[in-house]
Amino acid sequence: MSKIQAISMENLKGTIDKQLLTGKDIFIGRNGSGKTTRLQALQMSMLGYVPGNGKRAVDNYKFSSDDNEMSVGLELEDFKFSRTFERSTKMTKGVSNVTISESITVSPCWPSPSPA
Repeated sequence: MSKIQAISMENLKGTIDKQLLTGKDIFIGRNGSGKTTRLQALQMSMLGYVPGNGKRAVDNYKFSSDDNEMSVGLELEDFKFSRTFERSTKMTKGVSNVTISESITVSPCWPSPSPA
């Protein structure tokens, strides 16, 4: 079983960060330091949504601090994946139509070369 080694987030509630994990992690800090944001990034990465806030991509995009894109992801021992939410606007007959799309990228993590 692979363990989660890092949580990454970009434009999630104003946060651009990669939180490295050891397997025995406790998030502590003052109010507004990002504890809940890290947990929400974990939930959104694994489940595709934050429980209690709706399951649609548009519900997740409410957490975005950017007008165009937000992403969250996890790195495990063998692979990493990220979930990206993109906002696009299309004009149809003078009416602005906003859509939020979601995509997932999965890639292997190659072992670091051992020193010779």
